[in-house]
Amino acid sequence: MRCVHSVLLALFVWSAWTACVESAPLPQPKKETSPATPEVQAIGVYEAAKEARAAIQLPNTLRVEVQSTSKRPVILVLSAYEPVRWEINAPSGAVAQVIVSGYHKQTVVGLPQGTRVRSLVYEDKNEEYFIAFRDPKAADLTPENRAEAQQAYEQMNKKVKELSGQELKFFQGQYAAHRVTIRPGEKPTFD
Repeated sequence: MRCVHSVLLALFVWSAWTACVESAPLPQPKKETSPATPEVQAIGVYEAAKEARAAIQLPNTLRVEVQSTSKRPVILVLSAYEPVRWEINAPSGAVAQVIVSGYHKQTVVGLPQGTRVRSLVYEDKNEEYFIAFRDPKAADLTPENRAEAQQAYEQMNKKVKELSGQELKFFQGQYAAHRVTIRPGEKPTFD
């Protein structure tokens, strides 16, 4: 009788083990990864650095060099008070979209056809505009200027989040500039 109980116990254990093995999930093939979520990088200036110009008054140009790829695209946020001609140089697919804002007219050139550009400009009667060109963390700001810079940064970040679903990753501000370089994972640098 003892032998029968042992056999029955062995059969019970065996059937329970095989049921577990059969119901265990099989390894699933890896799903293709979706494109990387774009990184939001912002550049703010009061104006583009002045250039020698003819009698016709044109906006000064600020060159934006994007050293990114379609595997790690960026959302560019461009902000200026004065009119700026933002000249973008970027590989195809490196810029997911551009959000440009300012008090005076802003112009964006050099993007591949089909790149989305959102323009928030006061002169165009757009009340959603923002102007941020000072980093609130800059050491040379007075307490009053720091508070203004912080308010401008928060306003920009709020609007960018509304439009892109993401917060700013990096922001670099300066009074005037000729050129700025954007690299994924790094704060923009003015040249």
